[in-house]
Parts: sequence; C-alpha cells; structure tokens
Amino acid sequence: MWVEGLTAHQFRNLENVSLRFSAGRNVFVGANGQGKTNLLEAVGFLSRTRTDRTSSDRELIQFTQPYATVSVKLLPHRYQGETKVDVQLMLDPAVNRLKTVFKLNGSAVKSRSQILGSLPAVTFFLSDLLMVRGTPSDRRQWVDTAGIQYDKRHFDALAEFQKIRIQKAKLLKQMPPHAGSTELANLNTWNEQFGRTAARLTAFRVQYLALVGDRLQTEYDKISGGGEPVSLTYECTVFDGNTWQQMIGMPPDQLEEALYQGYWTRIQERQADEIRMQTCLVGPHREDIRFDLAEANAATYASQGQQRSIVLALKLAELALLTHRLGEPPVLLLDDVMAELDPARQAYLIQGLDSNVQVFMTTTHLDPALLAQFQNSGSDSPLKVFEVNQGQVVESAVPVEAPV
Repeated sequence: MWVEGLTAHQFRNLENVSLRFSAGRNVFVGANGQGKTNLLEAVGFLSRTRTDRTSSDRELIQFTQPYATVSVKLLPHRYQGETKVDVQLMLDPAVNRLKTVFKLNGSAVKSRSQILGSLPAVTFFLSDLLMVRGTPSDRRQWVDTAGIQYDKRHFDALAEFQKIRIQKAKLLKQMPPHAGSTELANLNTWNEQFGRTAARLTAFRVQYLALVGDRLQTEYDKISGGGEPVSLTYECTVFDGNTWQQMIGMPPDQLEEALYQGYWTRIQERQADEIRMQTCLVGPHREDIRFDLAEANAATYASQGQQRSIVLALKLAELALLTHRLGEPPVLLLDDVMAELDPARQAYLIQGLDSNVQVFMTTTHLDPALLAQFQNSGSDSPLKVFEVNQGQVVESAVPVEAPV
C-alpha cells in the first residue's frame, strides 16, 4: 500500500495543501518550524488515529479555526483498486467540545480501531528517541503501538486489560485497610481476570519483541556498518531478566499460562501492599524493555548517535516484520532522521531501505551528497522533492538546497 495523494485543510499550519506523491522516495525540505513534520504527522495520524506530538486532538486544528480535515488516497502495490481514509476534527465552541470523525471510503466508522490497518505505516519522529532514553512508559507505548500495527488483536487485548486494571484500581481505593473475607474474595475475582488479561497482553509483547530482536542486529548493522552487538530484553515483573531466552522459547499457550501463574502468585504476595497503597503494583503496566549495546545498557552508556541508530534499527525491524506479514511494505515516515548521523551512517540507512518501500522524509537541507544517495537508492519510482515554507508546500522541479 502506498499514499498516492494527500489533502489537508487547517491541520496545524497546513492551510490548504493538496499533493501527489511518488511511490518511491519523497523528501520535504525547509527550515525548522515551517510544517515539514506536520505533513508526516497528518499521514501518521490517519495510520494510527493518534499522535505522540500532543495529548489533545484539538491542537491539530489551526489556531483560531473551528475545524481541520486530512484525506489520503491509497493505492496497492500488487492489484487494482484504491482506498480513501479521511479525518475531520470539528470544534464546537458553544460546549467547548471536539468531535473527531474518521471515514473509510467515505463512510464514518464507529470506532477508531476500525481504521487501524487501513494505512500501515512505520514512523520515526524525534519523540521516538524516548524508546531508548525515556521512561518505561515510553517503551511500553512503543511496543504496544507497533504491536497493534502488526496484529490488530493486540488493540483488543490492551483495551481489555486497561478496563480490568481500572476496575481493580477502583476497588482497591474502596477497600478498608483490614479487609474481610467477603471483600478479599471480591478482590480475588478481579485478580483472576486481571491475571488472565495481563498474561494475554504480555505474551503478545514477548512474542512480538522476540521477532523484533531477531531482526535488530541485522538492521543495526545496516546503519552502523557492523561491529557493535545490540540486543533487547523484556523485563517482566514475574520473570527475572535472565529467563528472557526461556520465555521466548515457550510455545504461545504454555507462555500465556506460565505468565498467568506468575502474575497470580506475585499479586498474592503483594496483596497487602496493593490494599495499603490502593493501586495495582504488579502487571504489564509496570514492565520495561532494556536495550543493550556492546553488553551495556544503551539508555545509560550509548551516545546520542548510537541511541538514534538503535531506534532506527528498531523501526527498520518493524518495517521488515510488517512487510513479511502483509505481503507488501508499509509506508515509512522519517522525520529529521539524518540529524546526529554521520555521512557513513546516512549512506548505510538510505542504501539499506527496500526499493519497494514508499518513504516520506524531512530534512532542513538536501545537499548534493544526500541527493545522490536518494537517487541511487534503487527505487523504480522517481524521487520527488517538496519545498515547505510557512505551511505552503510546493513540488520542486529541480532539487535545491534549502536554508537551515
């Protein structure tokens, strides 16, 4: 699937944009703050129905305007037909409420989850660097977002776990310090549901991360040129880190049951603490992912360039897994990806991309060396370059170097 065209109206600073893209490489050039990232965000928003750049959809609407729209036309790589995905964001000032409506082929969907999978995409934004240097929550968000792209059923598993966790937390806040047998029996009913949904969620995370881990070294070598061993480990609250290999070697049903038994045991051990602190202390909402480079924690010891390379390698692993699962490549969105990468790593990255992948990339300048890398990247479709200035986007007939 590739994006043939995009229209955006009053989305961020994109006043009125209508573009047609190459099925190969598309590069947006312009100074900082002109709207390059907003273009990628618009595509990513239609893919994931959410954005990491804001916690409120209303910030996507241009300042002082009452609404915004984005629409993309998608074409498949291998067969005839097209798909159209739209979103309308409408602000009602009378009640200070935002209404967001997603449409698939002209028909409004009842749930955002119905859009997922319509526009498969792998994204790299500056916020993705938090996958390595950020908090456990940042890493959990990454694996769950990537996992949903890989298998929509993970969305349902995540939603079910969140619902059970909220209900259990609500019960804990209502329990007295010295709960009686009836109250404890009620709590254990929720603990059983909590353990089952937690095990299902974690089992998928483990299985997906095992697939990513198998690709990680290969993709990192494409960017770095090799020489540095890189790995990941899922740090589960009911498995010690040294049993990661044991976990990924289990059959799915056995893994899920082992996780359930582990969660149940650990919850019983921490039950008094959970009642006293009135919160859920055990579960996938408290777990983490560790990345190691040369056998050292990358969050602590890797340079910024190395951390960026790890994140890019993870994104390329996502890309490879999705391509294999879908039978065709997803769209790849790369925002300011060349920053902090030396020329050698830039070349490794561009030349390492599959020639069939549609790429959208932003940069503050397109120098001759970088331009040559793109033109020689093996894509059968022509390179397209767009100049972005104050929300206006114009296709450039001849690639030019833009000011930083």
